[in-house]
Amino acid sequence: VYEGDHGRSEVREWAIVVEAAKPDLANAYRRLHWRTRAARDATWRAMGHVLTLAARAAPAEGPVTITVRQECRRGVLPDPGATFPTVKALVDGMVDAGALAGDTSEHIAAITWLAPVRGDRDRLVLTVRAHEEEGT
Repeated sequence: VYEGDHGRSEVREWAIVVEAAKPDLANAYRRLHWRTRAARDATWRAMGHVLTLAARAAPAEGPVTITVRQECRRGVLPDPGATFPTVKALVDGMVDAGALAGDTSEHIAAITWLAPVRGDRDRLVLTVRAHEEEGT
């Protein structure tokens, strides 16, 4: 429980972890044909939906913050925001799963990309933090 200037609130946190596929990076994504982009978006969106249901994420009552962390096994580390196309589709899947009421600024206060790091496998982690006011 957090006590701030605006009263007490409870912090809930959950995450989805994508290990099955490398995310689409912005520069390569822009060069794809629109039908190919639409198909990839649909796949990532469905993955976000399934992973959110598997995380048993309860619907967020207030705005959330999302932190994106990417681990890369080999190659050049991408720019921090390069996974934007994939993250956008995964967030749409979270909305489809009912964990988020929407993907507008009314429902998402911030999405923050941490700098990618070297890891033992390719992994994309989206951590969702909901700050819910007491009495809501």
